[in-house]
Amino acid sequence: MSWYVLYTSARAEKRVFDRISEMEIEVYLPLHKVKRRWSDRIKLIEIPLFNSYIFVKCDEHKLRDLLLIYGVSRIVYYLGRPAIVRD
Repeated sequence: MSWYVLYTSARAEKRVFDRISEMEIEVYLPLHKVKRRWSDRIKLIEIPLFNSYIFVKCDEHKLRDLLLIYGVSRIVYYLGRPAIVRD
C-alpha cells in the first residue's frame, strides 16, 4: 500500500477526513494552529497545512471508490498515474 493524494472541495478537508476514517482507510490530514481575530475575540484554531489536500494510504484500485465520497474532487496525478507520496 502507498500514500496517495486527494484533492477536496474548498474548506472540506476535515469533513472528508472524517468520512474516509469511517471507511477504516488510513488517512492523514496535517493541521497547524493559528490565531484568528474576530471583532469580539481572538481564537486559536486548527487549519490544514495544505489547503484542499488530504493523504490516504490504500491500494490503487480503491482510489476510485474514494471519488464517490462527498467532498472529494479528484485524485492528484503525476505523469499519468496517481501521485504517490513517500513515507
